[in-house]
Amino acid sequence: MPQRGSAIVSISLVLLSASGGELRPEPQIGHASDGPPWAFPVALPTPPAAGAAAPDAPRIGQTATSQSAAQAAEALVERASALAAKGQLAQAKRAFEQALATSPMDEDAAAGLAILNEVAQSKLPAEAATRMFQAIALFNQQKWTEALAQSAAAIALAPNHAGVHNARAKLYILQGEYQRAIADLDRALALDNNFADAFYHRGASYSEIGQHDRAIEDYDRALALKPSFADAYRNRGSAYANKRDPDRAIVDYTKAIDLNPTSIEIYHLRGAMFAVKAEPDRAITDFTKVIALEPKNPVGYYNRAAMYERKGLEEAAIVDYTRAIDAAPKEPDGYVSRGLLFARKRDFQRAVADYDKALTVAPRMAIAHYHKARAYEEWGQPRNAVQSYQRFVDGAESELAPFVGIARHRLAVLQK
Repeated sequence: MPQRGSAIVSISLVLLSASGGELRPEPQIGHASDGPPWAFPVALPTPPAAGAAAPDAPRIGQTATSQSAAQAAEALVERASALAAKGQLAQAKRAFEQALATSPMDEDAAAGLAILNEVAQSKLPAEAATRMFQAIALFNQQKWTEALAQSAAAIALAPNHAGVHNARAKLYILQGEYQRAIADLDRALALDNNFADAFYHRGASYSEIGQHDRAIEDYDRALALKPSFADAYRNRGSAYANKRDPDRAIVDYTKAIDLNPTSIEIYHLRGAMFAVKAEPDRAITDFTKVIALEPKNPVGYYNRAAMYERKGLEEAAIVDYTRAIDAAPKEPDGYVSRGLLFARKRDFQRAVADYDKALTVAPRMAIAHYHKARAYEEWGQPRNAVQSYQRFVDGAESELAPFVGIARHRLAVLQK
């Protein structure tokens, strides 16, 4: 399956701000295996950035309590996909079966096995199935044109099979071509109106273009056909989150957790909704569960730190920011967030040191210069403050315009 996980959209995990109830999600295409499964938010001073609800998107990848089991299933799915792309479908089918036995919630193994069962039942030509898997392999090699050609060949071999249209739609989703994905999924559903995965993927496509009501309708249809579809509950929850309905989002996330209690992603998302509802204790419980499932997950520590900070537990927050930094030392925002806490405690030396570390790993992170300038100014070092304010003004992105105005005012005051 494309980039391990599934042939569908993914998101980075939701990151929280310590001030206020806003979320700062980063939608992206890909999976955790593509790179770090987080995108730390830029820590802004007061006034806070405008809030945004959790994005509606499918899974970020399979995560299990036993990481070894998840890794074993991942290896089996990759092996099965490679075998299928070579036309060795019987061996591929056995590998998919082994993957599902190892990790029963693995949607990729289930999807792959479903394709090969169709072949075994003479509902899908073997050559069409092979072309589908070849398309996936080519996509993973970033050979988009060749992947589409193989998908088109599969459709030509089985134009009335819903699965081949669904498979190409997945590739379109990963490529960000949502309208084309919807067109393929419309065709798949015209051929098979009981195809839960097609409703699911069309719902994901609608969400990506901001049509959350239509997405919810499709997730409803998917769940009516497949009540144990944990990913559909998760996605519908995120659609409700995008509609600013955290209560319904929490209900769906809870159902998804009941079905898949080892998914760190869903705990993150539900914790984020508890944060939106100003229920930091319940959010902390979910983020603590994330950490229990994956002790080196930086986002769990980062989000729990933000909740501790909201509760005024600054020392606990510093401990968790430090753990987030230890888990992801090349991510600058952990340093900035910890630096802000040090500055609040008037430990300006350690605050400045953290801002410097952030700038070492992210030299263009203008907001770190702003915080550094504020720390220097409160520390009684006006010359250093002027230098940092000027560096901030010179490098600030357009979304930081309100703080550029503050910085220019402080420069005028300090340079009198």
